[in-house]
Amino acid sequence: MENTPNAGKAAYLLPHKSHATSQGFIFVKSEYKLIKTNIADILYAEGMKDYIKFHLQDGSFYTTLQSLNYYEQRLQHSGFFRVHRSFLVNIFHISCISKNEVQIGKLFIPVGTAYRKQFLDALEGYQ
Repeated sequence: MENTPNAGKAAYLLPHKSHATSQGFIFVKSEYKLIKTNIADILYAEGMKDYIKFHLQDGSFYTTLQSLNYYEQRLQHSGFFRVHRSFLVNIFHISCISKNEVQIGKLFIPVGTAYRKQFLDALEGYQ
């Protein structure tokens, strides 16, 4: 790895491709329960004021009282990236990226101006 300021930044933010199927799990506190959730099953997390809604592959979701920043820190090495002040996406589920949005399945999630450059730089280093 080079010793330049941005060298390896994308590799640090995103997991190696071989870890795509072995990302592990987290416990999400929802409705007075701790629910074991496979990280690979999470499509994206949506911030809603003081709550976060985790949207899963099977169409279900969990809502938890926690900050998006908290889960951004916990999931950044598992392929999750902040693309908007209200959205954290799992890059393994992104099917298309355009200038102002990412597509996960049939859903289009906005990419905020403040997050765009860092997000695209990280993806470029991952290809």
